[in-house]
Amino acid sequence: MLVGAFVAMLAAIAATSLFVNARLTDSIYHSREVVAQLKSLDDIKEDIEQGSADLLAYTGGEAEGLARFRGNIEEVATEIGKAEELFLKGQIEKARDQGVFDTVTGLMPTVDGFDAMSQQLEQAALEDRRDMAYTTVLPAISHLRSTIDGLQDAVGGKKKIVEAQISAQVLGSRAIQLASTT
Repeated sequence: MLVGAFVAMLAAIAATSLFVNARLTDSIYHSREVVAQLKSLDDIKEDIEQGSADLLAYTGGEAEGLARFRGNIEEVATEIGKAEELFLKGQIEKARDQGVFDTVTGLMPTVDGFDAMSQQLEQAALEDRRDMAYTTVLPAISHLRSTIDGLQDAVGGKKKIVEAQISAQVLGSRAIQLASTT
């Protein structure tokens, strides 16, 4: 009878450990997916910022600035192209976010509009480029930047919540392990 009780206790400890580890593993995967989403948004923001600097360099007379601006906008479009994989098709359902996906992909018309704007800038006289940039291109860049800022705040908030869950689960796991060994 004592052996049976001991085996039952070991089975209960093993089942509890499996349950706790499964929850912790899910939370860690959730965290990884949220971090990947945040990284994508950070990459978009970086490309937007660099594109803005390249645009201003071009309006100041640096001819290569326009090509760099276009390259940064292409990188933004490429990153937006990853949105479905990052925000809708992740392994962890809790990490999926239709709203963020819709907002990110909703930026494509603005991104696509930069092609026509850059062609107009390219055809404009040097003295007209700055006015054109300030009246058409920079407001569009500002729209992208503020939208991405909001998304970074939202996804960053999710990251903090998931990290807090992981910390709580680790503490809970320790408490269960201590309780089961005494």
